[in-house]
Amino acid sequence: MTRTDGRSLLLRSWAFVRRNLGHLSVYLYYDLPFTVQFTVSLVRVMLRRLLPSRLDGRPIVVFHEKWAKHRVANQARALRASGQYQTILFTWQFHLAELDPSFDEIRIGWSVNQMGREVRSLEAAGNLHSLVCSTTDLALGQACLDENWNVPLVVSTYDSYWSQSHFRKSTSNFDSVIDPRMVQTEQAVLPACAGVLARWGDVPILFAENGVNTPYIKLWDLCDPASFAPIRGTPREAGEWHVVSAGIVFPMSFSAEAFGDGQMVRYASAFREERVHLHVHPSPHFPFSCPEYRRENRENPYFHLHRGVPPRQACRVIGSYDFGWLGFDFKMSGMNQERYYREMIPLRAFGYLEAGIPLLTSESCQVMADLVKKYGCGLVLPEPRATGMRQLIKDGDYGEMCEGVERARKALTAEGHSSVLTRFLEGSRDRFMASRPPAGSPG
Repeated sequence: MTRTDGRSLLLRSWAFVRRNLGHLSVYLYYDLPFTVQFTVSLVRVMLRRLLPSRLDGRPIVVFHEKWAKHRVANQARALRASGQYQTILFTWQFHLAELDPSFDEIRIGWSVNQMGREVRSLEAAGNLHSLVCSTTDLALGQACLDENWNVPLVVSTYDSYWSQSHFRKSTSNFDSVIDPRMVQTEQAVLPACAGVLARWGDVPILFAENGVNTPYIKLWDLCDPASFAPIRGTPREAGEWHVVSAGIVFPMSFSAEAFGDGQMVRYASAFREERVHLHVHPSPHFPFSCPEYRRENRENPYFHLHRGVPPRQACRVIGSYDFGWLGFDFKMSGMNQERYYREMIPLRAFGYLEAGIPLLTSESCQVMADLVKKYGCGLVLPEPRATGMRQLIKDGDYGEMCEGVERARKALTAEGHSSVLTRFLEGSRDRFMASRPPAGSPG
């Protein structure tokens, strides 16, 4: 390594560390052992070239996720369970300690050019199977198509920008919510890629209404068996019910049309009327100042604002409550995406199952309601508002719901969907290779 190369590596490494200092500070505040694990993983990734390679010659699936989350780790674990593939993750900002065991290698995605060079190097070595890019950042996928790389591109949807814009009736404040360039990128990439891993059922509707014929499968975020907490099986407190909402929340100063589903203070008065406790645990990287949440916490005995929970503690903390909240009242919040919300199952649903508590959702969230009914793992409100919630809870059999949680989380693991994912990737590769001109032919 030359002195110039060394200086460049140090500058890029410092930029990467600065980007992830927010995560590190949160972990240091909440959980010292996890901070140590995070730091070790961070150093391992930065010194990857100096450590023995974990790659052993099996076909490699490369993932690119700008903000690596549980979904991409679950997909990697599903492939690992098959024993057929190895996986590499390119990312820039992530919870390293959570993701590190799921991948054979994690590489820092400095830029599209740098990632492109490394992907083409794997392609030239002959063991690159597929490239899986998330809709959080399709720049690498766009380069793959534009430069005609000899690898099938599969797109994993995560809160698709095109889908959100398609299902939004009103376009007020649209440009401030979603960058139209992201929508245009998806409109170019999704019809041209080899396949789509659809997070929710919105993608089939989106494709049908826009004439897109790209093959897809529906693959939820799913559960991680390593995170399963013991199921308590009994209510937390006799005569009182405690519901938790764990995940990102937004202040009331944000547009209700775009962020109303995460403005949990909207539900506070309804929970007070029902005499059911609502406990809000924001994301541990919660960046917003929400005085209205703190005020509600002081004045409403049934609204409780807590600090965020780092991943290693999440199941233990969430599992101390009685139900996980998945109401999503888009009408009360001002959301204009009824069809979109009917199809969604957010990541927190699987987090609640991992923590061992039943789900509380509504008929307006049709797919979530169907899941709850199928496994008997919770309750379904007629309306997303909290009206009638207390009586519905009292009339339910909590022990039976907890048995349903066990059934659901065993059936909805990433490893249990390994064959589904591997068949789809093989099919996508077969279709892609069949579409390529024979070796040695013109073009």
